[in-house]
Amino acid sequence: MKISIYTCLIYLLSIAYGVAGNEFNNTDNNKGTVKGKILTADNKPAEFVNVVLKDTKYAAITNEKGEYSIKAPEGKYQLMVTMVGSQSEETVIEIKAGQSIEIAALNLKETSQQLNEVLVSQRKEVSYVDKLPAQTSRMGLESRDNPQSVQVLTKDILDDRQIHTVNEATRVMVGVNAFSSSEYTDYVMRGFRTNPGNFAYNSIRGDFYLFDQATRTYNIEKIEAIKGPASVLFSAGNPGGVINHITKRAQAKV
Repeated sequence: MKISIYTCLIYLLSIAYGVAGNEFNNTDNNKGTVKGKILTADNKPAEFVNVVLKDTKYAAITNEKGEYSIKAPEGKYQLMVTMVGSQSEETVIEIKAGQSIEIAALNLKETSQQLNEVLVSQRKEVSYVDKLPAQTSRMGLESRDNPQSVQVLTKDILDDRQIHTVNEATRVMVGVNAFSSSEYTDYVMRGFRTNPGNFAYNSIRGDFYLFDQATRTYNIEKIEAIKGPASVLFSAGNPGGVINHITKRAQAKV
């Protein structure tokens, strides 16, 4: 008697399905159910209350009627009820496999416990305009009276934008772009690429770093970018402009 391959497959699948179903039923039969109701202090249904079997993954949230239902394996548990603005309640229960138990209604008690204080502060509006004369102008004129094209990045701008290198500061400068990696002082000002030495520190031509390394701002008070032919004041010979770094000064001890 010949048996087709399809008949064998159907037979094997039915056996596998039966075994899996029995295992599922056995697992489900090892569990019991605990039910109950949570009420407020004035005996009204408490909605959205957390009901947890302590130190387990089994939990539930009460519905609009204040009712909850948790299914868990057989054993003794500590039922914990928590809700913001109410005192936590705990009670010991015992769940038996295949049985459903109902816990007497629990009334939540209001508590005066408060969350930690959150302090919201706001600093006074800071103006990014530097009214002091720019050193790069060499003329002692305020920014509004200076005919040269000078852009000043104050310490407030560097702090608020979290600028750590002068190369990052070029993103704020008009007409100035980083030419290569952010690790080098290599810029393009008004279409002209800067050369080594086309920088100034406290209005003195030169560079503090070897190999054109990017200048860090930890010791920089502000950055002045003078653009265009006015850069000849620094004998840099770059028609694009010059970047002047103003370093911090020691302050009198108060």
